[in-house]
Amino acid sequence: DWVRALTLLGSRIEAGDPPPWIGTLLLELLTEHSQQNPDRTRTILQDRLVRASSSGIPILLVLLRQDANWPFLSEVERNFRVWSADAEIRERLLTELSVGKDALLITRLLPILAARDPRRTVEVTIGRLATEPEGSSAALVKALSSFLELDLEHSEWVQWWDDNRDQPII
Repeated sequence: DWVRALTLLGSRIEAGDPPPWIGTLLLELLTEHSQQNPDRTRTILQDRLVRASSSGIPILLVLLRQDANWPFLSEVERNFRVWSADAEIRERLLTELSVGKDALLITRLLPILAARDPRRTVEVTIGRLATEPEGSSAALVKALSSFLELDLEHSEWVQWWDDNRDQPII
C-alpha cells in the first residue's frame, strides 16, 4: 500500500535513518504506478515527506522531467512554486538550473524561479552561458528566449546581459 509505504519512509527519515532505496521506491510509485491509483499519487505528492526540501527536491526534480501529458505535472510544478518562495531553497534550485543538462528540467524550472526572482534567475542562466562553449546550452537559450521574449543566440545573450545588467529586465 503506497500510503503505508510513504508513512514508513517518513518515519525512517524523521528518525535520521533514511533508507538508501527511498528515492527509487518513491520514483517508481510516482512514475510507473502513478496512474493505477491517481488519488494515492496525489496524496504522495502532497505529503510532507515529499514537500520537505531535503528529501523531496531530488525526487520532484526527476518528476519535473515527465512528459507534458503526465497528469500530475501540475502538482509537481506547484510544489516548486511554493519552494521558490523560500530564498534558501530558491538558491538550491538556481544551482540545479545552473548545472542541469536535461532540456525539460531547464524549460520548466527557469520560469518557475524567474517568477519569484527574475534578475537572479537571468543572472545565473547567463552566467552559465558565459562559461559554456557556444551552442552547448540550446535548451537554456530557448528557455531564456521564451521567458524574456527576445530571440537571441548564445553569445548574444552574454552581450545583452553585459549591456543591460543594470536595467530593468521585465
